[in-house]
Amino acid sequence: MMIQYLLFALWGFLSGSILFCKRIPKKVKGIDICALSKDGNPGTANVFVHCGIPLGTVCLLLELFKGFAPTFAATMLLGSHHYAFVLVVVAPALGHAIAPFDRFKGGKCIAVIFGILLGTVTETWTGWILVGLYLLFFAIVRLKPNRICSIVTYSLFAAIAPLILFVQGKFPLGVGYFLLAVIALVRHIRTPE
Repeated sequence: MMIQYLLFALWGFLSGSILFCKRIPKKVKGIDICALSKDGNPGTANVFVHCGIPLGTVCLLLELFKGFAPTFAATMLLGSHHYAFVLVVVAPALGHAIAPFDRFKGGKCIAVIFGILLGTVTETWTGWILVGLYLLFFAIVRLKPNRICSIVTYSLFAAIAPLILFVQGKFPLGVGYFLLAVIALVRHIRTPE
């Protein structure tokens, strides 16, 4: 059974490593998103800003899907209660963050993490906490700059979601969600805006 989880984790890591927001704008419009953006991030928001809504939407869906597909498939086929499920949860974000196919210059992982959370939605509702926190700090309280908004959001998510999951006895998901928040925090702290 451990081998099966490792195979899903490998799928997640490899799919996460493909930076669609960097590759697609380059192929379709000849635009280097990293060079144009202030933060140098190959992210969905930068594609929307520099390439428009249609291409931004395509990139967003692909970034979500690369986190969703391996996580959802593993959840449905193997379940989320084995400790090795932590690897499945973390792998797409880790692949995106370190991006071995792009000279280890990855992204901030926001869209891929939302995809991972969607992939586990049949197991828990706690992924929606991240959505609520982003809405609170991006749209209502409006923390600026966006980097600070994400740091505060992921810090609170790291504290709240795992605690809820641990109380529910869903330890692999709790550890996985905590590690996702840590990966995002490291990427946001290390990437200037």
